Amino acid sequence: MTLGRVPSLNISALPSGTIETVVSSLVRVIPSCKDQDAVTSNFLSYYKRFCTTEKLIQLLNDNCSLESKRLPQFIKLWIQSYYAGDFCVAKDGKLKTRPHLQELLTLLQRMLEMGMSDANSVKLIILKHHALHSISGKLTPQPAAKKVKMGFGLLRVQELAIQLTLLEYKLFQNIDRTEFYNKGWMRDSKLTTSPNITAMIQRSNHMSLWVATMIINQQEQRKRIKIAQKMLCIAQWCKELGNLNSVMEILCGMNMWVVRRLIKSSQLKEKYSTIWTYLHNIIDPSHNYKSYRAVLTKRSPTVPTLPYLGVFLRDYTFIEDGNEDYVPDSQDRINFDKISLIGDLLARFRQYQCVPYEISSSMSSPTSSPSALGSTRYSSDPDIAEYLMNIKFYNEAKLEEMSMRIRPSTIRSDDDEDGGSKSSTESTWKDLEDSEERSSIFDESYEELSESGSVEENN
Repeated sequence: MTLGRVPSLNISALPSGTIETVVSSLVRVIPSCKDQDAVTSNFLSYYKRFCTTEKLIQLLNDNCSLESKRLPQFIKLWIQSYYAGDFCVAKDGKLKTRPHLQELLTLLQRMLEMGMSDANSVKLIILKHHALHSISGKLTPQPAAKKVKMGFGLLRVQELAIQLTLLEYKLFQNIDRTEFYNKGWMRDSKLTTSPNITAMIQRSNHMSLWVATMIINQQEQRKRIKIAQKMLCIAQWCKELGNLNSVMEILCGMNMWVVRRLIKSSQLKEKYSTIWTYLHNIIDPSHNYKSYRAVLTKRSPTVPTLPYLGVFLRDYTFIEDGNEDYVPDSQDRINFDKISLIGDLLARFRQYQCVPYEISSSMSSPTSSPSALGSTRYSSDPDIAEYLMNIKFYNEAKLEEMSMRIRPSTIRSDDDEDGGSKSSTESTWKDLEDSEERSSIFDESYEELSESGSVEENN
């Protein structure tokens, strides 16, 4: 998809006008529209910018007539895409329905009484989705397990990659489409408007700092190289798992200036140097992340994938900044071109959220190579998960101090001899945040860690 252009839709067939006019058009057949389901889905992904859920149900009630032949299909698409969130919410392990659900069921009963037989099938879809979300919303009690000592050097790369993927996919899956609206993650109210996007951005920043900390914290060069090589293996396994978000986090950490000035790719064993080059090419931001997008395109839509959130945020920002919600010179005519662009983007985002990594009840033996992964059920290991959730790291100032202590330099060069410059990937996440947010994230002080001189065990 080329950003800035509406994909495969007949622009002249798109509904136009106020929110009332648009809804009235979508519940009727638009003869000139080749894919009215796509148009409706796009609207549903973005309608909350123009009205509340209660208001939309009221508009559907206002258009409840035999002429509204697509009304059942409109509601069906709504339930299939956004039942969780718009009509129910999981809280404390229990599924709680919102008042809107009863309002929608009342509307469906009215449709049945008017002779719209398709309303029955929509009711069955609601029951099916409620049952599915009730199961997924329940918390399964886990037996208390004996604490196992965790350490980076004690864990295999497969185990780390799998648990990292399961942990970060859960964060990704929690993101609601409304968190994208109006670039909420860049606002002062981001913890309210975009709590899960903000949490994932912060998590990714912390992961990159952890990678750099683990390498720089080693006292000997051979140990720094050993840690760097293990990080590359973890990133490679993540890539095979479809976890491109963690690939970006790890590579961003390794591409930080404070790390690259200490470790050159030529110092790594050939196979690790090859992995570094291969993964770096994938996350290369040039040509609008062309290589990264190609890797995503090759993955089957039925295979679990954790895409790099930063690219979605960049794409959304491009659309948001380049298009108004309403048609120019109008205060209430909706710009459906923008809805189509954002709808297509959020539909792809939702697709990745709907194909989760399957979790088994017991840990299977790790496969022998990353390429063997793909259709396996993975077990969540609470000990490793806790280790990864509580990673310790230094802020950038401390990392620079430690790096300069290891390799003193009177002048800080922005172009060290082996690509030790600040890479574009190092600043990718930071570019998505304002300067105030960057400061709050990176200025965290770990004085107790600094005093001890050790964040993790020295391997």
